[in-house]
Amino acid sequence: MNSRLSALILLLLIQGFVTLDRLSVICNQKSICAVKGTKVLLMCFYSNINIKTVFWFSGKQSTNWRKNNEPEDLTLDSDYSGRVKHQISNSSSTLTISDVRERDSGEYQLMFIMNDGVKHLRSAAVSLTVTDLQMTKNPASTDLRHENVKLTCNTSCALTHGVRYYWMKNGQNFTNTESGNMFVSPSSDSGSFSCSLNQNLKRRSSSVCVSQSVCWDVTYTSTRVCALVNSTVDISCTYSHPSNYTVNKTFWHYGPSDGPSQDIKDLREEHQFVGRVDYIWYKNRRQVTDGFTKVNKLYLDSVINEELQQYSCAVGVQIPSSSFESSTALLITVIILSVFLILTFIGVLLYRSRKNNSPHQHEGNNGSVQNLLFHICSSAVCPSELLE
Repeated sequence: MNSRLSALILLLLIQGFVTLDRLSVICNQKSICAVKGTKVLLMCFYSNINIKTVFWFSGKQSTNWRKNNEPEDLTLDSDYSGRVKHQISNSSSTLTISDVRERDSGEYQLMFIMNDGVKHLRSAAVSLTVTDLQMTKNPASTDLRHENVKLTCNTSCALTHGVRYYWMKNGQNFTNTESGNMFVSPSSDSGSFSCSLNQNLKRRSSSVCVSQSVCWDVTYTSTRVCALVNSTVDISCTYSHPSNYTVNKTFWHYGPSDGPSQDIKDLREEHQFVGRVDYIWYKNRRQVTDGFTKVNKLYLDSVINEELQQYSCAVGVQIPSSSFESSTALLITVIILSVFLILTFIGVLLYRSRKNNSPHQHEGNNGSVQNLLFHICSSAVCPSELLE
């Protein structure tokens, strides 16, 4: 028992081993509430101690560590690639996380590495909660008889003090307040309302309608899409409109929406998108005419595995079938001409061998010619090689 205890004590003194010594560390906030898409700063101060380096880590990322019991620098984690920045000094450490996501929620800790190689783990952690903005109204059901309606822009956790709220009406900037509450009148301020914490209004809450008869609203399945170059993306949404209106046409547009409505154009009319939404399908290099196509998909009644390998598609420009036919005809012509030349050359050899040689030599030459024929039939041989 004593020998085991001695071994443990010696292990704690080995250079590089993590100890749980508590250093004097003070952080600005022990818990942080942040809205998705925003930037957060985790800042801690410590005494001017003799450290070699310090880094932040999160226990929830342990599956990404090379060894589950050895924390690794968060700036090297692929889940945070391009989103984290670490600033270090002799007395402070600041971790900046941009474009925070819900999966970023968790506890973040500091690891100190001293000049002698000993690692000191700070047991206390900074807790980060990432949430989304939610808009509510009271009363929930409104009409023109209500004098005032209370709109509330809130989150599932308490935001940091000093937050400013930016309000939008029908997608346009309406006002801004220091409070997350705003009162509107259904008779004069009817419409669709949403809120944001950024003046650029890029990340906003879902919308609520004050007086349903005049509300227009669009809800996107996802407001953020990550795609590989040259891949296909699916962007979808739902919309609602006043019951006394009839929608004649809907279309997507690209670019800012805060300009004059007459400047908004159908996406299909934008020069950089022209020809990129039409897909043409081919089977055995011939255009498919018996299948139903929709967007970039081809629908067939039944196809066996072998046939699936013969299908291809082109984007934007139809490939003329005549080009396939001409290239195929040219290939056949070349093959026939090559066979004719080879057979002519063999015939000349046979004629010369029969004319100039004895029956014994003739028999030997026949064997040579047969070998030559076998060689020609077994591999691609050019006339220059045959002459050698």
